[in-house]
Amino acid sequence: TSADLFIGFLGSHEADKAPNFRFALDPDYKAQRPDTPDFIAKWRPIIYDELVNSYNFQLVDGMEADDACAIAAHTYSGQYDITVASPDKDLRQIPDVTIYNYQKHNSEYMDPVEAARSLGEQVLKGDSTDNIRGLPNIGKVKAKNIVANCKSEVEIKWTVMRMYCAYEQELRDKELRKILAEKRKTKTLDYDSDKYTSKQIERFIRIASKKDLD
Repeated sequence: TSADLFIGFLGSHEADKAPNFRFALDPDYKAQRPDTPDFIAKWRPIIYDELVNSYNFQLVDGMEADDACAIAAHTYSGQYDITVASPDKDLRQIPDVTIYNYQKHNSEYMDPVEAARSLGEQVLKGDSTDNIRGLPNIGKVKAKNIVANCKSEVEIKWTVMRMYCAYEQELRDKELRKILAEKRKTKTLDYDSDKYTSKQIERFIRIASKKDLD
């Protein structure tokens, strides 16, 4: 990359380092991944030792190397022209950097809107490799199309939020229908049915059902 300065990060596997904070938020994070292959278990400490001792790479604590890259990019933004070297798609969410994919040997500049668009796509579709769910029935192509015409970071944010709000409302409506059906069937309400009309009883049922839903 012809960089004058560099800083490198490695995800720590040492016992005295805190685990990635995502495991505390979601015990199922990366739960579907297979066990570490023997060849990685053998060579990882050798490679890590070389990178740490010869190139001063930093072992991160409580996060992933991706997180440390993003923090460093934000910290030094405006002071340097920054290149992030990684083949990981998640790092395309970092704004105002050039992403160098050292597997494909290509570079791509991520302006703030394009970086936000990449984040929006991930939030919509989830990430199967990390066992993170997105919205139902939204895959890579649909997620990309949803944010494709957004012109600003704010528009992308609100577009994604509206999709999640709509899904939440869909779940609430579905659950409310179930509660209403059960209450209409059992009529387990605290009132004297002889004193009220059917319309009033229906109103009581709806009020009680919404309270149950909440």
